[in-house]
Amino acid sequence: MKSKIPPTEPTPFEPLPHQPDRVRPLMRAIKGQLEALQGREITYEDLAGYVGQAASSVFDKFQRAQQPQIEALLGWIERLPESTRNQLLNSACRCYPTLDHPRLNHDPAQVSQLKTLFRQANGLTLVQGGNDGLRTFLITALGHSCGTLEPERRQVCGIDVHEPDWFVPVDGVVYLHNLLDPSRMREGVHRAWPAIAEMKSRLTILNGVWSKVRDLEAEINQLSLRRHVIVADETRFKPEDPARRDAKPTHVLSAAEEKEGRIRIVVQRL
Repeated sequence: MKSKIPPTEPTPFEPLPHQPDRVRPLMRAIKGQLEALQGREITYEDLAGYVGQAASSVFDKFQRAQQPQIEALLGWIERLPESTRNQLLNSACRCYPTLDHPRLNHDPAQVSQLKTLFRQANGLTLVQGGNDGLRTFLITALGHSCGTLEPERRQVCGIDVHEPDWFVPVDGVVYLHNLLDPSRMREGVHRAWPAIAEMKSRLTILNGVWSKVRDLEAEINQLSLRRHVIVADETRFKPEDPARRDAKPTHVLSAAEEKEGRIRIVVQRL
């Protein structure tokens, strides 16, 4: 004879009769802050792209008054002291590199120089020096800042060999998720490159690609004749490198880390 499942114990507390509608105002406030930061209207498609969801799903979230999962998270975290709450939220968020980040904006003249260089319509900018993490931070900051500095021409594309697990990825950039096998990495770059080359983007960023796929060097140089291409790599670029052969603006950003993680940059025209 099968044993009967015991009845569920009644809860000693009655559920709250009403939960305040605080999720939608919070999302709308976040959307408003993003619009102020980027100087443009943020669409549902934009919001969906940030989190890898369908635009219809994001639209639905903005319309629904009750969202139990988010309400549960708010209900738990609001019971913590403010300092602990902020610490937990900050620890869950990835780094968002921009030119306004303290690692870069400690020197206003340096940021001004980067913005001037950044606004050039075409050319090749080579990022070298420091370690892989520093170069990734810098080229990601330039990618994110494109939409803020020139929102009317904000489209960015590119290829980054890393996994965006510690930093917020740049929209339009293909990430290769730390492929360690050289042949698989080259295959990933070659698979993504045709679409990247055909895009009508304002800026193309290539991180960790130059030294690993040298057969694309000529195409990268040609691409820089009609758009701004920023390349970050462990290679130390020299004035006699092939990058100088074409008639286009070519600059080298030599980056180094100082105290408290601050980044110092020297700009050189080739």
